Order: sequence, then structure tokens, then C-alpha cells
Amino acid sequence: LKRRFKYKVDAILDDETSWGSIFQMLNRIVHLQYIINKMSDCGNQEITLTVAQWTQMTGLRDLLEKAYDVVLRLQYSDITPGYFLRKWSGLRLFYDHHAGRGSSLAGELASSMKLREDQ
Repeated sequence: LKRRFKYKVDAILDDETSWGSIFQMLNRIVHLQYIINKMSDCGNQEITLTVAQWTQMTGLRDLLEKAYDVVLRLQYSDITPGYFLRKWSGLRLFYDHHAGRGSSLAGELASSMKLREDQ
């Protein structure tokens, strides 16, 4: 196992004020899937995840990744209102698209964004 990951990874802590930490935690656990599965195969049943759980976790990570990227880009000091609108609209369309494909989380995110626009 040491040969595959030659670097140390630190724990990511949940931050109640930022869902970005949730994306980071999900991204880390998906990144460590191979190691976690190997540890589970060695008898550590406390960390055993089913294929369906891995799939759900990866899907949630993928949904949050887009918003995480947009939030990082909107933190630049020289953004224009047009740039902000383009990024915001693109993110909302992304979630509308995924809501149409059956993702209830994407639907809730798109709905929340629409409420902000209507304010």
C-alpha cells in the first residue's frame, strides 16, 4: 500500500459554514478508495463500503465539484459582474440539467439558486 501513495494526507475537517469541506472530504475518500478497499479486504469491517455506497459517494462528489470550482473562481479579486453572472448561470444550468436526470440534490441546489436570484 505504501508504494501506491508515497505522500502523507492530512484529515479534512468539516466546516459547518462551508459545504466546500464536504466536497473535499468526499474527494479525499474517493481518492483513497483503493486503500480503503484493501484495508476492508484485510478484515477491517468497520470501513467496508458497498459498490452502491461508493457509487453514491462518487456521484455526490461529482455534483459538488462543479460548485466548488465556481466558488473558487469567484474568489478572485478582479471578477466583473458579467463573469460572475456567467459562472452563476452556468452552475444553475448544470444543476437544472442534473435535476432533469433525476438528481434530487441537484434539483434542491438549483431551486435554492433560483430563490437567491428572485430576492
